[in-house]
Amino acid sequence: MNDDKVTVQKLLKELGFSVSEAETYWALLNLESVSIRKVAAFTGINRGTTYDAIKRLLSEGLVNTRKVGQREYYSAESPEKIYDLIRDKRK
Repeated sequence: MNDDKVTVQKLLKELGFSVSEAETYWALLNLESVSIRKVAAFTGINRGTTYDAIKRLLSEGLVNTRKVGQREYYSAESPEKIYDLIRDKRK
């Protein structure tokens, strides 16, 4: 599992994502549908930075959001999306 984490993070960094964005994506892959607070606790990254990372990941299509009442929950898209981004960058 640690090798998978390194691979995912390496690919994201090569695409221009920051370390905190890569960590946040990895957390979402492992936690499924969660709040920013849970992602921040899992990664050890403060909530403000986690929020910024999720915003960027959302804009690139790597994260989904759903609203339940007043709360928003986030989940990662399949890692296959990373390969789609790589293909798009090569065009």
